[in-house]
Amino acid sequence: MPFALSRKYPNAEKEWQWQYVFPSRNLSNDPRSEVTRRHHIDQSTVNKAIKQAVRKAGISKKESK
Repeated sequence: MPFALSRKYPNAEKEWQWQYVFPSRNLSNDPRSEVTRRHHIDQSTVNKAIKQAVRKAGISKKESK
């Protein structure tokens, strides 16, 4: 977590809402701190997977997020 957020939310690393449910398979470097981290998967990727699953299941009702 960025330093300011870790001070503001000291228990965030243990709380569910701060965790990545769908982590990216790629690592990236933070340009400021040079730390290598894994970020979350892009929302559009999750949306495409949901649409594909709905189509594959043969559900004719429009899916909602």
